[in-house]
This record gives sequence, C-alpha cells and structure tokens, in this order.
Amino acid sequence: MSRLGNVDISSPNKSAEWKFQRQHKLLNIILNSLTHPFLIVDVNDYTIRKFNLTASSDDLAPGTTCHQLRYGRSKPCHEDSHICPIREIKKTKKPVAVEHIHYDKNGNFKNVEVRGFPILNDTGDVIEIIEYYLDVTERKQTEEKLKEAYSIINRSSSIAFTWKNMKGWPVEFVTDNVEKLFGYSAEEFLSGAVSYSKCIHPDDLQRVANEVEIFSKEDGRTEFVHEPYRIITRDGSIRIIKDWTFITRNNQGQITHYKGIVEDITERKQAEMAIKAEKDRAQNYLDIAGVMFSVVETDETISLMNKKGHEILGYDKDELIGKNWFDTLVPEKSREEIRGVFSKLMAGDIELVEFYENILLTKNGKEKLIAFHNTVIRDIDGKISANLFSAEDITERKQMELKLQKRTYDLGKRVKELGCLYSISKLIQNPDYSYDDILQGVIEIIPLSMQYPEITCARLTIENEEIKTNNFIETKWQISSKILISEKEIGLLEIGYFEERLKSNKGLFLKEEKALIDAITERLGRYIERKRAEDTLNLTNEKLTIEQNALKEKNITLREVLNQIENEKQQIAIRMQSNVDRVVIPILNKLEEKISSKNKTYVTLLLNSLSDITHPFINNMESRFSKLTPREIEVCNMVKNGLSTKEIASNLNTSVGTVFNQRKTIRKKLGIANDNTNLSSFLHTS
Repeated sequence: MSRLGNVDISSPNKSAEWKFQRQHKLLNIILNSLTHPFLIVDVNDYTIRKFNLTASSDDLAPGTTCHQLRYGRSKPCHEDSHICPIREIKKTKKPVAVEHIHYDKNGNFKNVEVRGFPILNDTGDVIEIIEYYLDVTERKQTEEKLKEAYSIINRSSSIAFTWKNMKGWPVEFVTDNVEKLFGYSAEEFLSGAVSYSKCIHPDDLQRVANEVEIFSKEDGRTEFVHEPYRIITRDGSIRIIKDWTFITRNNQGQITHYKGIVEDITERKQAEMAIKAEKDRAQNYLDIAGVMFSVVETDETISLMNKKGHEILGYDKDELIGKNWFDTLVPEKSREEIRGVFSKLMAGDIELVEFYENILLTKNGKEKLIAFHNTVIRDIDGKISANLFSAEDITERKQMELKLQKRTYDLGKRVKELGCLYSISKLIQNPDYSYDDILQGVIEIIPLSMQYPEITCARLTIENEEIKTNNFIETKWQISSKILISEKEIGLLEIGYFEERLKSNKGLFLKEEKALIDAITERLGRYIERKRAEDTLNLTNEKLTIEQNALKEKNITLREVLNQIENEKQQIAIRMQSNVDRVVIPILNKLEEKISSKNKTYVTLLLNSLSDITHPFINNMESRFSKLTPREIEVCNMVKNGLSTKEIASNLNTSVGTVFNQRKTIRKKLGIANDNTNLSSFLHTS
C-alpha cells in the first residue's frame, strides 16, 4: 500500500519516460491537493492499495481495509443506509454513487457521497475500484431548504409555472397553490383543460405576448419581468399579477420553456417581499457554495484562480490572473510577514503548514477571513515551483460564532443576575428566617452572580452591624453601593475581587453587575425599613396592651372604692334617719302638743324639714339645681310645704315683695319662668 506521489524515476534520461513520470507526478500532486479522500481498493479483500493525503495523513498498515479506515469496522458495509459500493460494482461492473454517514474523530457526523468506478482486467472482471468521497452535508442541507422553500411557496400566494414555448403557453408544471389565485386546479392546467393564455385579460394579452417575443429575441437574455397584467379567475373576478419569467434554452440555444413565478400583487405586497427575501436567501446559498482554488508561483504571481475565488474576492473572471498575490490580496499590516513565510516555504526552509487561516482583501478593500488547505507543486527536479491551495470564506461563520458566544455569555450573566434577585426575594419573603439569617443569606448569594465567583467576597455594613462572607478581605478591586432609608444612608454593600482579572474598557466590573448591586441595596433598604417599622409597631402594641391591662385593673379598683363610699353614705343616711325618728321626732311631737296653735307652724315646718333632711328632697334639690342659693332652697322648701308668700315673708322676717322676687328668680333658674307650671307642684314632682 502506498500514498499517491511516491514514484521512483529510474531512467530520467529517457524523454518519454521522463514526460510520463512528470505527468504522473503532477497528477499525484493534483490528487493530493484535493480536499476529498481518494482511494484505490481491491474488490476481493477490500484492502486499500493507494490513497491521497486527504484520505489519511499517515501511512496505513498493510492490509488496512476501506471499512476499517472509514468506520473502524472489521466487516464491510451491509446496512441499507450504507450500501457497499464494491458489492454494487461487482454486480453491475458499472460506476456507482451511494450515500454514507461518516464520523470524524470528535464524533461529528457528515453526509458523504461515495463514488466508485470499476477497474477491469483483460477478461473484463472487476479487480479494483477507484473510490472517493464527497462531503455533501451542505448539499443535503440545501436540498432540505429547497423542500422547505417549495412547501413555503405552496402555502404562500406565489405560484410557480413552467410553460412550453408553444402557442397559448401550455402549462407543463405548476405548484398546487395555483387554485387559490386562479380558481383552477393544477390538474386542469396540466391536462390542457385550462389554457394559461385564456386566463389573461383580453385587453392585456397582446401586450404580454409582445413582451415575451421582445425579451426572447435579446441575446444573452435569461429572464425578464412583465409589466403587471390582469387575469380573470374561475369566478370571473379580476386580479393584478406580477410575472417573473426565466428563459430555458436547449444546447442549440433554442427556447424550449419559460419558467415563471406568478404573484398576486393586488392585496399581497407583503408576500412579494417574502418572495424577494427567499430569492436573496437562495442566492446567498449559491454564493457560498464551492471553494476557492488557486496557484501562486514562486515569483508571487497568481497563475490560476477559479471562478469561485474571483467571486469571493469580488473580481471579474480571470481579473486576478498574473497579479501579485501579496500586493493585491494581503492586508498591508501583515503583508511583509506573510510574504516572508511564503519565501521561506518556496525555498524549502520551513515545513509546509497544510491548514491555516488568513485575512484577504476583496476588490473594494473589505477584509475576509479565509480557511486554506495548502500544498506545494514541485518540478521534475523536486524543487518547489508553486503553492497550490483550496480555500473557503469563513468570515460570516466566524462572526456568527463570536456573536453566538457573546450572546450565550450575556444570556448566562442575565440568568445569574435574575437568579440572584429571585433568591434574595424568596429569602426575604420566607417568614421562617430571622433578620440576621436573611442578611447572612443575602451576603452568601451575591458572589455566585458575579463574573468571577471563585475570587469574589462581600461585606454588608448596617450602622454598627457587619455581615460578611467567610473569605472577605480588604481589596483594591471592589465596588460598593449605599443602603438608603428615606434618602438617609444606613449601610453599605461592598463587593471585591481577591485578584485583578482582564478588564474591559468599561472597567473590571460590568455595568450590569453594578446595576445588580444597586438593585440589591435598594431592595435591602426597603426590607430593613419595613422590618424596623414592623418592630416599632410590635413594641408599641405590646406597651399599649400593658397600659390597657393596667387601666382595666385601676377601673376595677375605682369602681370598688366608689361602691364602698356609696354603701357607707347609705349606711350614714339610714343611721341619721333612724336617730331623728327615734330621738328628735318624738320630742317635737310632744312639744307640738304643748305649745300654742300660733307657734305650731314652726314646729310643723321643723318636722317637715327634718323629714326632708333625712329624705332625698334636699339632696335632690342640691344635685339637680346647684345654681339655687341657700335662701332660695329655703323658700322652695316652704313653698313645697304649702306656705303662702305672706307666710314665707313673716317666717323669714322679710317683705312680701322680696319673697315674690325670689320666687320669680327660682322659677327662672328651674327653667319654668315662661311656663304656667305651679311651683309647688313642680317641687313635689322633682
């Protein structure tokens, strides 16, 4: 088994053999420059006879089989999804192409088209096959996208047509969604039951036909867009459509078909934009398909550049041929360095680097990142004569990778920050945790949300109280945020790193981290303010409860004292009444019997007065009519006992007029001055 390119030139002086060897060697160089694996396999034992560098960069052990190299298997392929090309070629003796799935050493899969060509002996039997692999992963993805695009078209208002270049433009193909616009099914168009030309409005038909004729006669014309024209649908309604037509010619240049996209633009401008976007996306797929292929001579001139290379770099076909590679395509900042490497490579002073990435300039000065697969071409003497490489534009892929990495990183940071705030909120709302437990929990949560949690420490100072992580130390790399209650600072949150890390132009700490710390201190401020208010309210409630209980006890004691005084008053009144009844009243009764009738009035008055003193009248008078003077109370007592004004004046040694005025004053103070109520009757009922 040998790698392609190991050819022994035994007779260099023979011109024919020398030419053969040169051609053979050039062929080997070209095959080794291919980016796809190339093998020659024995059909009897499946062993690899020859292979190129892409198939394997190392020498293979004798007897290595194709299935061992590609799959690490001891037996040939036999599954339906991995049809063995050798078996198929042995059956048919014809070239074959099958699809396999290959895995690289990292376990990543790719879709591969395995192509096999038979090598026959003189008797026509297959003895070996040429087998090479094409990576069709991107093609598969493109096919899936095309299927999806066809599905999208069928779900949209855009209709794809293929018309024959015949009178009336018979429809050879149309998408199934044609019925949505025209009202006729695809089968009706394809069968000829409905003619496309008959659907065009009669007033527009001749113009459309003229446009087809004019554009078809133009040399090099491959497509054209009709001016919008009208169609008549099955139900007789008129719609305005846009018709974008492509011209299909045969090998003789004769037009055989027209392929078109028909779209209703009456009400569906948005659909038109979607179709354009889909077209642009499809064009992008075509633009990135394939790879650049180029040869740079030892004098730095470009001797070969394929179409794809010109497209990638923004040049017209063959425009780069003969130009200096470095002066034309390599950025000035790295030009001399890369030129020096190239010179050493051409001189054979350094080893070839097969795979590398470099920046190239496009025609308009734009930089593109290109991935190169590199090899060298040697002349008949074995000297390096040129550099041969294939290359691929990976600018967008790299940019997308960087964007994805940044977006993933930023999203992870946002998740950490939201998780931090959620954990703190959950901790604060848990009634099972004490004030100290919550503050300690907050200070332990914060480092986990920072950019470098493994070197983060934190400290929370609230007035004279300090809470910190176990690893806290004073450091010069830190940020802080004040804790405020009613715009008054009551504490400080400090976050620090043990060591300096690579910082951005915005500082060591991200602005999102600073915002997070401010959000935490704002939340802590609200929590501490609420906690203190709750503590104050609880303390006030406790004091109020104690005072209420003490007042209740005092009220009970006061009621007991008042009840005792009232009882004593009642006892004194009872004893007084008893003493008057037993001692004074009997004496006055005897005195009344012995004195003259003239003086009995005073005795009677004295008896009644004693009765009032020992009974409630006087007390009631004093309590109800506290504004009365003692003399006015004396007058009221005489009126109540039936004495006339004249009798009262005689007993009081005053004039009748004075008593009369006193009676008027008494009536006014008692509230009956303007009333016809009898004073004696009023006093009896009071």
